[in-house]
Amino acid sequence: MLSVGIVTIMLGLSGPAAAFAADSPVIAITKVSSQPLPLAFGGGDVVYAYIVTNPGTIALSNVSVTDNSCNPVFGPEGDVNRNNMLDTNETWFFACRANVLTTTSGTATATGSSSGLTVQTITTNTVVVSTPSFPSTGFAPETN
Repeated sequence: MLSVGIVTIMLGLSGPAAAFAADSPVIAITKVSSQPLPLAFGGGDVVYAYIVTNPGTIALSNVSVTDNSCNPVFGPEGDVNRNNMLDTNETWFFACRANVLTTTSGTATATGSSSGLTVQTITTNTVVVSTPSFPSTGFAPETN
């Protein structure tokens, strides 16, 4: 299942507020599960990949990802210049593994900071586990 993060955009600002909004930090997240098709009845292991980007104009520090349906989340990978800042030209990757036994929805949150401000965005994802069904006996139902 593929999910895209939610980004809040400030519109209609003028003067000093507009300058502040233009330089405000922004963060985006996408959560992808390794099982795009329903899992068989009983579930199984799922690896979640989190793709975090900075569509803003200023670098972010203290970037982290949490997920209410999987922990711990490992990462990041992708800090090209190794400055511990999510730069606007970087994509950071995080990952988490969970054993999913029943259909599960989860929310991932990406958090980052810059200029004394903290920003967050969320994305949701659902992994579907099939329900049991009757076995095929190979015989057609009787008709009267």
